Amino acid sequence: MADLAKARKDPAFNERFNFNRKQLSTKRQFRNFGDPALYALWARDPAAPAIVRRAVAFRQDTDARLRTIVALHGWPGRRMVGDEAAASFFFLFGHADDANAWRLTQLPTIERVFREDHVAARLYAHLHDRLADVAGEPQIYGSIMGPGNTPGGAKLYAPLIDNVKAADVRRAAIGLPSIETDLSAFRDGADIGPYMMPMTKGVGWTIADVYSEPGSDPRGSRPVS
Repeated sequence: MADLAKARKDPAFNERFNFNRKQLSTKRQFRNFGDPALYALWARDPAAPAIVRRAVAFRQDTDARLRTIVALHGWPGRRMVGDEAAASFFFLFGHADDANAWRLTQLPTIERVFREDHVAARLYAHLHDRLADVAGEPQIYGSIMGPGNTPGGAKLYAPLIDNVKAADVRRAAIGLPSIETDLSAFRDGADIGPYMMPMTKGVGWTIADVYSEPGSDPRGSRPVS
């Protein structure tokens, strides 16, 4: 995916990318995680750059591998594969936006893994919100947010299923601060970190940010690259 980001710096590539985004937007609302659908649409064009076709094939192969792992072995939790591998699976699952129909079938499993593996509330909440957003539904916990495009313009990037007050109740129930607390952090200059959480500029994160309780895996203390 880093190659695609590099390719976006090419004016001709970026022009076609924006054209495809506009075309996709005429068919459905282009939401926050629409790039996989955009590249899949582009890859069907015989004139699509090779890098686009490779990226789409790689994503599809990865998604298929995720489904196969779950079908054959169940969800790879911390006890099965260790902290880092379990976290990596979560991140791959979280980015499998073009396999969202399958991801939605895994919500009961995510509920269980959240409790059993002591997954961080931010990861849990963002998965729920991201799956809903990709499906064209409102977010539940309000984790899809950021600093906006203007100074002090922090905002939610997707509508809530009800309202901020109700979302704050749900957030508190799983250990998250209020929506306003996070928006305030973005107004104060925080970057968008993992799970779209506000993160102090220049501060890295470790595997400890994935779990609310440490595990027995000694690899868990190493920084995530």
